[in-house]
Amino acid sequence: MYALRSSHAGLALLTASWVMYLVGLCSPRSARAQSASLEAPEAVVAGAPVVVKCTGPNTEYDLLAMVKAGTPEKTDPGSRLQSGYVDKSPQQLVAPEEAGEYEIRYVARGSMLTLARRKLMITPASATVEAPSSAAAGATIKVKWTGPNNEYDKVVVVPAGSSDKVPQNGLGVAWTRHGNPASVRVPEKAGEYEVRYVTGINHTILATAKLTVGAVTASIEPAKAVAGTKLEPRWTGPANESDRIAVVPVGAPEEESGVTWAFIVPNTPTVLRVPLKAGVYEMRCAPCRTT
Repeated sequence: MYALRSSHAGLALLTASWVMYLVGLCSPRSARAQSASLEAPEAVVAGAPVVVKCTGPNTEYDLLAMVKAGTPEKTDPGSRLQSGYVDKSPQQLVAPEEAGEYEIRYVARGSMLTLARRKLMITPASATVEAPSSAAAGATIKVKWTGPNNEYDKVVVVPAGSSDKVPQNGLGVAWTRHGNPASVRVPEKAGEYEVRYVTGINHTILATAKLTVGAVTASIEPAKAVAGTKLEPRWTGPANESDRIAVVPVGAPEEESGVTWAFIVPNTPTVLRVPLKAGVYEMRCAPCRTT
């Protein structure tokens, strides 16, 4: 009877020790082990990169998050402005384009508690653009600019008063990272336009300048040639980038690319290959819109 009790007591003690051990394995780390620290600038310009040095438990899926100042703890991940896993130090975040007070936080996995935080003031960005007041349709202009030069910032040409932040067809765009002054292609259609400095994240317009685009003229002399041979047509025109002379069937739609075609190079003869099929064709300067 006593031996049995002793055995039960030993078993209970052994069981208790295993329970304590397992609880120790599953318990959160101590407050000391769960501490973290952050080093980052006190202020940056809107949209600029933010380099953050961090120390902490570096548990898998720990987060480095940027939030508006005063955001509650354990905020839903979808409402964070930006976050990334803490797998190295330093890390690079990108400042929002809306100026104001923000926080950078080291967030622990699982508990989603903030182990460290650092205030960050984001100041408004500003820019200027200096461009010619007028240009010929299709020409390339040089635009001097000042601005934050953040990733994907750009100089664009759009119709005056347009709600479009960037040209819809991809033309008239120059990335600021490609240099200053920026080389920007002017639209082919004459009219009133604006040169704009546009930010890369929210497409915020930081600066504008007026631009008048004037119409251009061109001409091509009629010619005769033997099918399958080469022809050097005589032409006059602006010789803008991507201008070309194309041979198309008479009455072909304007968007017809051409049976044969050749790019126009300033001060260089343009050589066309004549179609193999005999007939009457048109030579067109495109996009300078001359037949």
